[in-house]
Amino acid sequence: AAAEIAARREPESREIRAQLAQCHSRLGNALAALQKSDQAAARFRSFIALAASLADSANPDVALPRDVVLAHIKLGIALESLVEPDRIGARNEYRTAAEMLERLLETDPKHPQFTRDLTWVQRRLKILGSRDALPDQRAPAGRR
Repeated sequence: AAAEIAARREPESREIRAQLAQCHSRLGNALAALQKSDQAAARFRSFIALAASLADSANPDVALPRDVVLAHIKLGIALESLVEPDRIGARNEYRTAAEMLERLLETDPKHPQFTRDLTWVQRRLKILGSRDALPDQRAPAGRR
């Protein structure tokens, strides 16, 4: 709450927006751990939006791209974990993460964490199927 108040007072402050983004990420993690996937998804979306605005600013943070990749992955997991899973939404988040990881690997082809993350994302995409193969396969209500 304090970071949100500070962000309203100083909307141009990169440092405050970065702190607010991290708050959204941490809350998303906590909500996901509590199996509150819909609320976690909202927090991860907020983090991604704030991170995008930070990436557009003059001094982009080197760690930020991987944080954004992880947020897309966590959002995909949250969407898969909904009472009525959003597999298309999850697949789109994983696809975005894969594209970002491929770009990161172009600049650092042997980065072990990027390679592991990309392998994990590709496995999830394979499990969920190709874009054309899944029109909208939501699990019946009540299944997790």
